[in-house]
Amino acid sequence: MMRVLLSTFIFAALLHAGTFEAPQHRAILADSLIDSTSNASKASRIVLAITDGHYHVEHEPGPFMGPNWTGDFELQLLDDRRQIVSTARLNESFEELRFQKPFSFQFSDYNQDGHPDFAIGQYASSNIYVYRLFTIMDDKIKELPIEPDQEIISSERGYSILFTKGSHASFETVFYNNAAGKSFKRVYEWNGNSFERVSETSSQE
Repeated sequence: MMRVLLSTFIFAALLHAGTFEAPQHRAILADSLIDSTSNASKASRIVLAITDGHYHVEHEPGPFMGPNWTGDFELQLLDDRRQIVSTARLNESFEELRFQKPFSFQFSDYNQDGHPDFAIGQYASSNIYVYRLFTIMDDKIKELPIEPDQEIISSERGYSILFTKGSHASFETVFYNNAAGKSFKRVYEWNGNSFERVSETSSQE
């Protein structure tokens, strides 16, 4: 009985401190069927798995209060039997990764090449998420180049979102700039090799 009480006390103390490591809580943060894959494609699903890291609960008030998964993350393409077809390290696209809840991938074909694209985002500030754009082609995951900044910023809040599509293989994002005190819209257009930011306008223009 004493051992049980002592173990319970230690677990509660670690959990309160926010340092309890428990990667087994959920190894998969996202798991979705892939939209619009070709008949020749082996991959039918994509998952985001944590391969090395830890889970902890943050109790201090702030943007990261609550569950947190941090560490090394891997995008995995799976076939119908959930066997791995190919992988891509998500950490190569971000300096640091943190997820606070499971999510679903959101697909669209932004450059109109017939392959599904998706964005992955991370919290940057109270009204900004930073995104990278990826595509699935020939059973591999590739990051799509963005000019002049590789990052896409948006005031949409989510780990995978849909950008508003425009004409001529383009999309737009809207974000609020605290320093300027107004919102801005950016339009990105595919030039055959990369998405180029072709305009930025404020809400007052």
